[in-house]
Amino acid sequence: MKSIVKNNSGAALVLDGHSAAAVESLQSLGRAGVAVDVGSEVGDCLAFVSRYCRRSMSQPAASDAGAFLAWLEGVQAGGSYALVVPSTENSLAALNTLPDDHPLRRLALMPSARSMSIALSKQATWELAVRVGVPVPASRLIQSEDTPPPERYPTVLKPVRSLVESGGKTRRIAAIVAHTPREREIYIRRYIADTPIQEQEYASGVGVGVECLYAHGRMVWCFMHERIHELPLTGGGSTYRRSLAPMAEAIAAAKRLLDALEWHGVAMVEFKRDAHGRVCLMEINPRLWGSLALAIDAGVDFPLGMWKLARGERLDPQPRYRVPYFTRKLDGDLEWMKNNLRADHKDPLLLTRPRLRSVLEMFRPLLLIESWDHFDIRDWRVIYRLIARAWLDNFKSLREFAAKRLRRTSMRAHHERLVKRVRGGKLRVERVLFLCYGNICRSAFCEVYARRNLPQVVATSAGFHNVENRPSPSHVVRIAEQMQIDMSGWQSRQVNRAMIDSADLILVMDDENYRMLIERFPAARGRVVALGLLGSPQQFPIEDPYALDETQTQRVLEELRNAVDGLAKLLGRGGERGD
Repeated sequence: MKSIVKNNSGAALVLDGHSAAAVESLQSLGRAGVAVDVGSEVGDCLAFVSRYCRRSMSQPAASDAGAFLAWLEGVQAGGSYALVVPSTENSLAALNTLPDDHPLRRLALMPSARSMSIALSKQATWELAVRVGVPVPASRLIQSEDTPPPERYPTVLKPVRSLVESGGKTRRIAAIVAHTPREREIYIRRYIADTPIQEQEYASGVGVGVECLYAHGRMVWCFMHERIHELPLTGGGSTYRRSLAPMAEAIAAAKRLLDALEWHGVAMVEFKRDAHGRVCLMEINPRLWGSLALAIDAGVDFPLGMWKLARGERLDPQPRYRVPYFTRKLDGDLEWMKNNLRADHKDPLLLTRPRLRSVLEMFRPLLLIESWDHFDIRDWRVIYRLIARAWLDNFKSLREFAAKRLRRTSMRAHHERLVKRVRGGKLRVERVLFLCYGNICRSAFCEVYARRNLPQVVATSAGFHNVENRPSPSHVVRIAEQMQIDMSGWQSRQVNRAMIDSADLILVMDDENYRMLIERFPAARGRVVALGLLGSPQQFPIEDPYALDETQTQRVLEELRNAVDGLAKLLGRGGERGD
């Protein structure tokens, strides 16, 4: 257990109490005897149940910078706080709209607005790295949909800023690794109206971070870690990590960047390290980071260092820290375990690890070289909440999995009964409705093909998407044309009760279509069949080709054609129409 140092002068305000970094900051400062108040946009957040939280406050959404800053200035009006900790990019971006000499910037340990803006912009960070000689991936800026494709895949697509303004609201856009031209096309089309997009060469290797505390342009502390588990498996936030001995090349690169920005406060500089030990810059994270627990538990207490820096106290020399030391985000890592169990371990682009080894690593706490995020033995209410949340989340996943399997089994049984009625002449089918989510790919293709090949019935289609008159994607139109099926003038429809009531058979593509149909139109249950089960061989579910490449899309369209041909054979033996 970590000792508590009494310090009753002044207080700290931790913002964004719903974030992992906020909880770690609260616990770190609380253990040091600092009085800590917490603000959060979420009423039921983990930080509020902590024994170290002196006062919990409802924080306006930082995406509304005006309301957020007005609230913050009101809270600080009494001058009670010596340190303000912005724990997410939202609150940091709002604070960065203030002038450089504003008192709140000083309390939040922020560099100049210009330096912070560069760190918040992936493109500006990349340009700075080029100027100061830090290795970076080949990169270009995409500002329109017609930008020529890259020479090879995969390629990495990132918004220039993670937070973008759209429709008067701020939202976060995640980076992706695009493996196909189709994935790239979808991403660009979806986000280009909101932000320029940075496209980078894919850099292989392991994610490493250099965490720093700066005092007015001078590095005073640093720490290094390596990501072991990342969620999602294509690359993302770490759920399991370990401390690294300082790497001269990585620390020198981080220092060149932050020195050039005359940094003040904390930042994490993220790199990819290849098999030869070379590092390549990914981005600067100009705030406290999600894996903060590792640095604190290994021996570099950044929140306490921020407290001393904000109060003008002398900082200790660079702390020595434990190597290797491991920390785990329990709920996230359980999700990683499930993904790693199901993943294709032969795929070089998935960050998988040996399954048995990952299970055995769960016993590292017994060796006293691993701890779990937020597990402070004195903060038992936080531990209880974490365990309960992990249990409920995984129980919910198991329940959803069981419900899906049960629904699919029930659907297959119902499908067989309904097919027997049609074959036995007990149900005459004159009108069929093909149903999928968007009505621009699968059900649309089936309608066009069925109208030509099933003249004995009236075929129509629809989807659940609430925007109508959308065209089919260009790659679907192109592949369908090669199959002599014209979808060039397609316009989508949203399913309605009249369509459901008039259909003798409703054909769905997957169990999610089935679930949505029964939720909205429960009376339709007796007329639903799974289209893919009519094909030979049977194929259920039939995958949505919206985000697939042309080869995969052709496979799906062939499965649909095969299934509609199976429907034609079935209906050729139909009898009298039922009630």
